[in-house]
Order: sequence, then C-alpha cells, then structure tokens
Amino acid sequence: MRLVWVVIPLILFGIVGVQESFARGDSPRYSIILADIEGNVSMPPSLGEKNFLRFDSLGFGNQGMPLEATISIVCGLNEMVLYDETKLLNITSSEVIIDSFTSKFSGDYTITMMAEGIQPISIMFSIQGSIEDRCDSEFIKNLPPMKQIEHGVKLNEIICKENMQLIFKPNNSPACVKLETAEKLIERGWAKHISDVSLDQSVDVTCTTKLDQEKRTYSVRYNINNAQITNAEKNDSSSLILSISPVSDGSLYVELPRGLIDALRGHDLQDDIFFVLLDGEEVEYVELKTTDEFRLLQIDFEHTTNEIRIVGPLPLPILDTINTCD
Repeated sequence: MRLVWVVIPLILFGIVGVQESFARGDSPRYSIILADIEGNVSMPPSLGEKNFLRFDSLGFGNQGMPLEATISIVCGLNEMVLYDETKLLNITSSEVIIDSFTSKFSGDYTITMMAEGIQPISIMFSIQGSIEDRCDSEFIKNLPPMKQIEHGVKLNEIICKENMQLIFKPNNSPACVKLETAEKLIERGWAKHISDVSLDQSVDVTCTTKLDQEKRTYSVRYNINNAQITNAEKNDSSSLILSISPVSDGSLYVELPRGLIDALRGHDLQDDIFFVLLDGEEVEYVELKTTDEFRLLQIDFEHTTNEIRIVGPLPLPILDTINTCD
C-alpha cells in the first residue's frame, strides 16, 4: 500500500515514494525539492539522515527579490506538525536552500510552502518502517485491526490495546479480544494465532532431484487474498516462480516444503533468509512459522503484480553434495 494521489513526476527513493509538486501559473514554474547538500535528489533518504529543502526558483518572476514564505512539515494520519517556520528567502539564484530536514520517523509526509502572490507548492513522500517507527504510531495503535491493515500495517505488526490479544478468525481476518476470550475461542477452534493461518488451497510443483535425477511432486499449500495463482514452477534449484492474476492489492500466505525450496547458509546448514521479488523488484516478507518440514511466508503484493519469485540461496561450497530439487 502506497499513497499516490497526485499525477506528477515521481522520484523513487528505493522503496520510498517521493512526489514533487509544481506550482503552475500562466508563466512561472517553480517547486520545492528534497535533496542532499549537493542538490542530488536521487540520494535515498533514511531515518536519521540529514537532507535539505530547496526552493527551485527557475521560472520565478521576481529574481533578486526577497520572498517571505511559510514552510510546514506534517506527518501521519494525525497530521503531526514537525516543522512550521516563516522564512525570508533571498532569490538570488535558481535554487535556494530553505532549511535542513532530518527524517526521524517513518510515515507519510507532506511538506508545504506558502507565500504571498504564488500558489502553494508541496512535496509528499512516504518512508517505510515498522509500526513503532511511525510518526502516527500511537494513533494507529488505537485503530481496529482492519483499519490498521488499511493503513499499511502488516499482520504480524498489528497492535491490540492493553489486556487484549490478537487472534485470527477462520477466514484469516484479525481481531483483538480479551485474553480469556482468546483462550476459549482458540480451544474451540473458532480462532487461531498468526502462525496458524488457514491454507485451504494448494498447487502441485514437480521437480527433478539433482543427485539421483528422481522426479518428485510437492504440494504447496497457500491462501491468497484478492488474486489467483495461475501457474507455479521450479525453474532451477533455488527459485520458485508463482504467476498471479490480482484484482487488487493483497497478501499471499504460502507454505514452502523444504524439499522443494529452502534458504540455508554455512556448513551446518542454518536457516537463511529468502529473497522475494515482485516482477523483478525485491520486497520484504514475513516468516510466520518455521518447522523441520516447511517454512510459512506472508508476501504482500500490489494489484499490478504478475509474478512472485521466491529465491532460496544455498551455500556454494557444498551445493553439489545436496540433493536439491531443480
């Protein structure tokens, strides 16, 4: 989930979306930008990193004249005000540094500049992070679980109020209930923990073992929201490719048999992380459960996603001694 509201040029800061908004009159064209000290707007910002707000006055009609401008920075659903200053800008060049800016929180930002005689101009950008890092974390924590998900909170990061426990209904929707209620619902099979999400669909994937050239078929259990898996194949020893046809943003819960695909490191074959690619771009995932037989992942996708590729790296020095499934 990303907030993209304005049809204007987009600067990608890695997984951080940045939008640059231009004030447009009949003739002037000017903007504010977020850049480093050298004016490099492609440098990805991160939490705690210092950047600079700049007024790009190219096309501004009053070169050489001072401009009194009010700049505000707000963050989050509760519009926390992080900065609100009035500055006298000396427009002596095509680009003027307004002030420094350090992103101390993750969340959705809006930076606005207002001055007499010009249209308000702004930039909007989002910095991803955990629920605890967000500028509106306390506000989001007080929302019901489904509302938290609507605002980008992952299933394993949903926060319940004090003395409440997170459970999941049989359809995998979250709920916050009293502790004693949660115990009773789980005992009766009417609810479950996050690691026990229902996997009521499956797809068969056939592969050939590397050492003995034996064909094996694995049943990959899964549950997917707002999409269908149209194809699943193992194209080499380390990659599982799932083709999907989504109708909107959704989530995939997939149980990966270790015999089919795994991620291991070191001579003692300790569990390692998978690499998950959506249409070739790496994304984060959540590992919900790990056993000797399988690993359960949650992968969130957007409505434009066509391919989910799960890559499980194996240690090269002993790869030839492992009966991997190609």
